[in-house]
Amino acid sequence: NVGDQIPELKFEKSLPENSSTLVVLVHNSHLENHPELLKHHFSNEHIRNDLKEHKKVTVYATEHCKHFHRAVVYLCDLDVKSSREKIANFAVKISDDLVAMKAKTATVYIEPALKEHLTSEAVGILASVVILRGHKFERKNPTGDDKIEKPQKAFDSLTFVCEHLNHEDKEFKFHISTYKYTIFAREFIGTRANVANTTFVAELATWAQEAFPSLEVNIIEGEELAKQGMNLLYNVGRGSEHPARLITMKYHGNKSTEEFHGLVGKGIVFDSGGLNIKTMMMDLMYGDKGGCVAVFATMIALADLKLPVNVVAGLGVAENSADARSYRPSDIIRSLNGLTVAIGNTDAEGRLVMADTMTHIQRNFKVTHLIDVATLTGACMVALGANTGGLFTMDDEMASNLLKASEGAFEDLWRLPIKDEHREALKHPVADLNNIGPSTFGGACIAAAFLEKFVEKGVKWTHLDIAGPGIGMGDFVGHRKGATGFGVRLLLKYFHN
Repeated sequence: NVGDQIPELKFEKSLPENSSTLVVLVHNSHLENHPELLKHHFSNEHIRNDLKEHKKVTVYATEHCKHFHRAVVYLCDLDVKSSREKIANFAVKISDDLVAMKAKTATVYIEPALKEHLTSEAVGILASVVILRGHKFERKNPTGDDKIEKPQKAFDSLTFVCEHLNHEDKEFKFHISTYKYTIFAREFIGTRANVANTTFVAELATWAQEAFPSLEVNIIEGEELAKQGMNLLYNVGRGSEHPARLITMKYHGNKSTEEFHGLVGKGIVFDSGGLNIKTMMMDLMYGDKGGCVAVFATMIALADLKLPVNVVAGLGVAENSADARSYRPSDIIRSLNGLTVAIGNTDAEGRLVMADTMTHIQRNFKVTHLIDVATLTGACMVALGANTGGLFTMDDEMASNLLKASEGAFEDLWRLPIKDEHREALKHPVADLNNIGPSTFGGACIAAAFLEKFVEKGVKWTHLDIAGPGIGMGDFVGHRKGATGFGVRLLLKYFHN
C-alpha cells in the first residue's frame, strides 16, 4: 500500500452539481463581470470589497445555488507571462486552504474569462501542485513491525473545471501524469526501516517487474556481492541482519538503439553511521534511501508512461549498522573497479555503495550517460540549504539539461565544482583512495571527486547530492516538511525533454 495516498484527479468542461467545496478562480481584470454561478453573492458590495482587499473570500450556498455548499473565491492575478514558480505558489495557497478546511473532495472552477490568462501548462501546474502540497506522509495508530497502517489522505479526489484546456499539451500532460510517482516516492521514503529494510526494497522491485512487464529486474544479494567483487557495497551492509542488495532495473523504451542512460541511487535504508556512530540527526536516517527511491519511482514511471527512452538503473541497497561484523575505520577494501579504498570513516558509506553500483551498471550495460542520485553529504546542506540539491559534472551539456529540467519540475539544483584540490584530498599513503578528506572543508565536493574515480572512460556523468531536499528539512514549493520525493519529477522532466 505504498501508493495508497494518491488521490483521484479529474478534468471536466462543466460544473458538477452539489460540490461540497468549490474553489473559484476569478481574474482581477474581470471582477465586475463575475461568474454566473456567483451573481447573487457578488451583487453584495461587501463581498466584492472583501475579495478586492483580501484576494480571497468564502461564501456559502443560497437558495439560488445548486453547484456548491461552500465556495472559496480567489482573485487570480496570473497571466500568460507569469513564471512557473508564481503559478505554483498560487496553487500552494489553494492547497493549504483546502487542507485547513479538511476538504476531502473539492472542485476547482477556472472561469472562462481566464482563457486568455491561463495556459494549459499553467492548469497542469495548479492541479499537480495542489495535490503534492496537500500530501503528507502520515500513519495513524501503528500496530507493529509487520504491518503498515493505511495512510490518511489529504484529498480523496479533486476535479478541475476548465473549458479551454488542451489535454494534448505536452507540458500539461507532464504535470498531471507525474505527480503520482512523487507521492509514491514520499510514501516509500517515509516508511521506516523497521518495515522498509533491504528485503522490503527487493520485494518492491519484484512487484515492479510483475506490475510493469517492460521492466527487467535483477537482484544480487549478500555473499554473492562479494563473490562478484562488489566488496564496498557488501561491507557497508555486513553489520546488518538484512543483507545488502544490488538491484538493477532495465527499461528499453527505444528499440532502435542499444545505448542506455544509466541511473544510480543510494539506498541506505537506515544509517546509524556504523562504528563511527552518528551523534546527531540519526532519527532522520530512514530517509537516507531518498536517491534510491527517486530512481526507483522514475523507473516505474518510465514504464507506466511508456516513454521512448532507454534507461537502466542500479540501486545500491544496504543498512549501515554498528555490529561485531561491521566494517571498521582503517579497513582497506578493494572495489569492483579494482581501486582500493581506505575507510577513514564508516559514516561516509554512501559513496562506497554508489561506487560499486556505478561500476556494475557501466560494465554490464551500454551506458553513454550516467546520473547518480544520493542523499550524500551534510556538507551540501551547509553549502546550499535545505531546499536545493548540488549538481556536479564536467559535462556542460548534461548540466544545462538537468538545470533546465529542475526549473520545470520545481526541484532546484545548483552547480558546484570538482577541482584538483578535492581530488588531492582523497590521497592515502597505503590505499588508492581514502573515503573522506582530511578536514570538513569542501565535503560535498570531495565526495563528488570520490565518485568521479568510478566513472568509466567515455561515459558522461553527473552527480546529484540531494541531502537537503531529499530528506525534507525544509518547506518549499509543492512540498511540506518531511519526505519529499525530490528527484522524481526532475528526472522525469529530464527524460521528458
